[in-house]
Amino acid sequence: KINVMDSSTSKPIYGVRAYIFNTNLRTGSDSTGLVIFESVPDGYYTFHFSYVGYNQYTINLEISSKEENFFTVKIPKPKYYGRDY
Repeated sequence: KINVMDSSTSKPIYGVRAYIFNTNLRTGSDSTGLVIFESVPDGYYTFHFSYVGYNQYTINLEISSKEENFFTVKIPKPKYYGRDY
């Protein structure tokens, strides 16, 4: 389980697309920002998160069946640089 939040407000983000590199495992966050991947074998994985209006976010996590796997990911919004009009 992964709780996905806005990095500046710590509010949950609904509808974030999440997948694990080099697998067919994909899912999305629910209305509470929770992402659940089912049946992930023990090991080290690279998780990728994307949502419109936010930077794409990638993190390496270890999954173990010997303990509860609950992580929090805070995704930043991009910093926009541009000219003043």
